[in-house]
Amino acid sequence: MKHHLTLNDLEKFCLSKGMNFSIYNFHKFGSYINLINSWASRSNLISRHDLPGIVERHILPSVLLFYHIKPKDQDRILDIGSGAGFPGIVFKILQPNLDITLIDSAKKKYLFLLEANESLSLNCKIIHRRVESLKTVIDEKYDVAVSRAVNDLRTLWSWSADILQDDGSLYTIKGETDEQEITRFVEKEKKIEVLKPATDWLTFSKYLEKKIVIKVEK
Repeated sequence: MKHHLTLNDLEKFCLSKGMNFSIYNFHKFGSYINLINSWASRSNLISRHDLPGIVERHILPSVLLFYHIKPKDQDRILDIGSGAGFPGIVFKILQPNLDITLIDSAKKKYLFLLEANESLSLNCKIIHRRVESLKTVIDEKYDVAVSRAVNDLRTLWSWSADILQDDGSLYTIKGETDEQEITRFVEKEKKIEVLKPATDWLTFSKYLEKKIVIKVEK
């Protein structure tokens, strides 16, 4: 029988990496997982086949993204196509002082994000609209935009560039095969970095073997 990573496993690993993982984090993640499971019969937030492995397949990649970004308190972060809240809700649980905005155009996902935000007392901003229209309704800009493979890199950057600060960055996590996107996307005025999981991350979870984090700066 396949062993699925548990919150206890994730807690030990995060602490070994010098990341904060308190009782607060543990209980918040537990409540978050329970809420996703309770919605499983109503909405396909994530694949039902992924529910038993939600820690490894959804929370862990979000934690990897968080680890590479190392956000500062009060950073303004936009989660593009947040869906079930990955990675934005994971970021907010790990670092409650972050200024997180979750945006999704799908009504059911938006409603889930509203419920998660209220029931978990997260104080995120939730927006129901297409991200490409966001610049018409906001005055401030974001320090970081994040996304879990919502679209190709060129499209993600076209959505992000105008709503990021001058020193802002886009981070996305994708499969290794998506490195071809980088070749197609490379432009002189942008700095692109591919961040592969270190050996200890791969030892902890083979699921990360085909994952890469892509960072794009202006």
